[in-house]
Amino acid sequence: LVNPHTVFTNTRIHGITKEDVKNAPDFQHIYPQIERYIKDNIVFNHNGSDKSKFEAACKKVDLPIFNVIWLNSATLVRRTWVQFSKSGYGVVEMCDFLGIDFDPHNAASDACATAKIIKPLHIANTLQFVIQEMLKNYTNKITKNES
Repeated sequence: LVNPHTVFTNTRIHGITKEDVKNAPDFQHIYPQIERYIKDNIVFNHNGSDKSKFEAACKKVDLPIFNVIWLNSATLVRRTWVQFSKSGYGVVEMCDFLGIDFDPHNAASDACATAKIIKPLHIANTLQFVIQEMLKNYTNKITKNES
């Protein structure tokens, strides 16, 4: 937990109260650790809110926004499964579809759920790459045999 030193407006969604974070570190105190883990790395998040929240926290305490490669797992879901191309690609819907058990609006659970959502996407992309390479090799063999 991080103490945001702000008015709590979303307690009904995530269940975190001002009392829960009163002894938690401030963002600027955990910033070096966050930077060490994610600077210049790929960070997946579902629907892009983590990027905007991170950048807002940096601006609030006047810390630099370092380079992070933010990838939206919702975009990958929409491009991978046709039935989710227009709607139904939220974390809850994807966890239901993939049989992933998680606790919505709990930061750690949401992060684990996102990782589990991208796992089949990684497998699908790997298979697609392998198929493309196989087709490329097949085409090269045909071209050589025709020469």
